[in-house]
Amino acid sequence: MYATKTFLLILLFSFAICMSCFQSPLYPMHRITLLRLIRSGVFLYVSLILVHFLFPDSREQQRRERIAGFIALLWLLPYGLVFSQLPVFFQNDIGNYFIFPSVLFASTVVFLELASHSKKARKPLCSLYTLLLFLLELSGLAYCFYFFHYGKPLDEIALLSILATTPREACNYLSSIFSLPLLAGVLSGLTAGFLLLFHEVESSCRISCISELKGKKWTILSLLLLYFFGNYLTSIFPADRFLHLYRENGPLQAFRNLRQNLPRNARALKLEAPASQLPGSIILVLGESACRDDMSAFADTPENTTP
Repeated sequence: MYATKTFLLILLFSFAICMSCFQSPLYPMHRITLLRLIRSGVFLYVSLILVHFLFPDSREQQRRERIAGFIALLWLLPYGLVFSQLPVFFQNDIGNYFIFPSVLFASTVVFLELASHSKKARKPLCSLYTLLLFLLELSGLAYCFYFFHYGKPLDEIALLSILATTPREACNYLSSIFSLPLLAGVLSGLTAGFLLLFHEVESSCRISCISELKGKKWTILSLLLLYFFGNYLTSIFPADRFLHLYRENGPLQAFRNLRQNLPRNARALKLEAPASQLPGSIILVLGESACRDDMSAFADTPENTTP
């Protein structure tokens, strides 16, 4: 099968990354990560066997397997590059990043077959699934870009800063990193990538490999794949960062406590007249983000706004 060759590249790539962490005793692998890496091989084998027995070997099926394998490989590649640069990652539990490609591969192949039997809803289904795949790939690229630009992984605190960013601040940030022609080129490339991905997904659904879907096995299989897909989707970036933010002892817990305590503390606050002579000096520090476009030294502003 074509998918076997493509997906074996993913497995070999995963093992190459894993072997890099064994070269130094300073970075022992987390035992859960090791178990999940072994489990990823089982998932890989099961997904290939599942596709092999469910679908007949035809040219259309081979094309679907190539597309699904290529999508899974593209998803794993950015994270693999980051993990290989920081072997300390293998001290953490990142095994799900090597399990998800197998689930993504099998889910994509099964989805393409199911969508091919929905003549009227085929294009809307393909559009939604393409959008999901595109966001998954885009998240990996953003994660990789952030690491190689700032030299550290995108953690919960960085994600919290992104969530608190306004559209204007986002535009200022992008314009400070990318020039206008480069930004236009990046947006054009992303648009072309989305359209190309949609074309490949939609064209792979025009012909059904199975004449008719009979029995309950397809319903059970679809629900099973949906369960695994949703379960492992919440354990990878960016969903895992969002969940860590909102966990019981996460960074957002302090803001929740602050919101609850502010009214109560405001009511209990009492202001007293200060003594005639204070014993020392009072230093008040005000901190706020600044942008060069809002400073009069760099931009034409009506007031003097340069710190």
